Amino acid sequence: MRNWKRNTALAMAAVMTASSIFSVSAAAPEVVTDEALYGNLDYYGTMKSMNIVKGVSLNGQTQISDYGDYSEVKNMTSDIAPQISTTGVTFDGLDGKGRFYYQVTPKSLEEKLPWTVDISYKLNGVPAQAENLAGASGMVEIDIHITPVQDTADYLKNNMLLTVATTIDMTKNLSVEAPGAQIQALGGTEAVMFAALPGEEKDFVIRIGSDQFSLDA
Repeated sequence: MRNWKRNTALAMAAVMTASSIFSVSAAAPEVVTDEALYGNLDYYGTMKSMNIVKGVSLNGQTQISDYGDYSEVKNMTSDIAPQISTTGVTFDGLDGKGRFYYQVTPKSLEEKLPWTVDISYKLNGVPAQAENLAGASGMVEIDIHITPVQDTADYLKNNMLLTVATTIDMTKNLSVEAPGAQIQALGGTEAVMFAALPGEEKDFVIRIGSDQFSLDA
């Protein structure tokens, strides 16, 4: 039985805090948003899918417009439907109070993020292909190298925080070691999470002892 999930080896979330990207009148209080980008990676670190959750401090505004190019938009706060056009998305009729949350799916994955992620594997100290590790016995090492991208927007380079995370089913594996990571037990699963500050180049390592290797998506 092959226990390796084909759709993703790791989940990556990049979080940034942003000033207003929305249209408001010059005399009105500024609308401020923060964004959390959640991306699924393939075995080797290539982005396969991406969603962005945006949290908006309305500051009295009842209408906001976001000029991104999205294939899907979801209101996470109320029943107000997004008005999607070729130039972006608008929410109208908001109450102007507190925080407003919505999720968008970009049409393209080609926008340059401020890091590249490269993932490689070893089995008992020997380089291995991810596709061949399902059910393996021994020590599986996952090496994650993140490199800052220089030719991306200064705003992204200076404001985006990176989190790399995965979950490990401890009912199917024997041990987990991840120096420098936060490890949280969740029942029979252990969540492993690494973080990097803007502009940092880092190497992360996860070592999993197993007699029938399995890594959750």
